[in-house]
Amino acid sequence: RGDWGQKWNLAGVYWFRGAMKSSAVRAWALREVLHKPNHSIRYFASSMDNARQNFLRPLQLLFTDAHGAEFRRWLYRHRLPTNFEGWGEETMPLVQTDAKAPIALTIKGVSSKREGYHGNDLILDDPEGAEAEKSNVEQVDALEFVSSMTPLLINPAVGRTVLVGTVHGPDPLAYRILYENLDPSVGAPEGPIEWANKNRTWKISWK
Repeated sequence: RGDWGQKWNLAGVYWFRGAMKSSAVRAWALREVLHKPNHSIRYFASSMDNARQNFLRPLQLLFTDAHGAEFRRWLYRHRLPTNFEGWGEETMPLVQTDAKAPIALTIKGVSSKREGYHGNDLILDDPEGAEAEKSNVEQVDALEFVSSMTPLLINPAVGRTVLVGTVHGPDPLAYRILYENLDPSVGAPEGPIEWANKNRTWKISWK
């Protein structure tokens, strides 16, 4: 499928359950905010509890209680706030050079209010969930959400949107990403899939 290259804006990470896709995306997000001052990422999940459990809390533990936490605190001491000030149930701020920069890492559920936020990158993790096996409501909601994400970016020309998930239901968002068809008026496409990322708008990692 090929490398995504350096200049990409839209990506889908669709791995089978248990393949550590959420871990991979957490690592990417943490690298981005630690090594890019004033960078911000918002993570969306099907619920706030899922967002907290699968994303924010594991990242916070890397610096507080996990093995090697003391070394990581020393390594990134210039980016970590004193006594982890501001780290809470929905936020993980880092030391920024711009006082007006958004909080580095924040989380929300897909049903949360989205107006008023502007960040550098967005992550949407498994918005359909297993309930999509029973009805298409979650798939329709996920499609609408993805279609409305661009205004949340500070600069859509360079901002990145990453979708993470497992295939659920008869017409999953994952298939629409594969075919690069997010038009809600058009059903599941047919025909060959373009697998070469160099030729795609939506870069994909699929397994």
